[in-house]
Amino acid sequence: MPHSDFDGDGIEDGIDPDLDGDGVADTLDVNSYSVTSDTDGDGMGDGFETTYGLDPLTAGDESGDLDGDGFTNLVEYQDGSDPSDASSFDTDHDGFLTR
Repeated sequence: MPHSDFDGDGIEDGIDPDLDGDGVADTLDVNSYSVTSDTDGDGMGDGFETTYGLDPLTAGDESGDLDGDGFTNLVEYQDGSDPSDASSFDTDHDGFLTR
C-alpha cells in the first residue's frame, strides 16, 4: 500500500517534519497543511519567504526591498513578482509583470 505524502517531497507524512513543504517545520508553522500559511503574520506566505531567503518566523522583512527596485518585499509578494530580481515587477499592479 502506498504511503501518504501530502507535499510530494518523498518523505512519508507520518515522519515528515514539514508537511506542506514551505520550509517551516510543522512545530513552528501556524498552519502545517497550507503552503500559504503566514507564521510571522507579515502578509507574505511562508513558502514565498523561504524561497527567497526571507525569514518566515520573524516579521519585519516585508518592508525591505531585497532587489533594490523600489518595491517592498510585501508588494512583490502581492504582485507575484520575484523580490530578488529587479527586472521582475508589476509597475501598475495589474497582474502582468513588466520585463
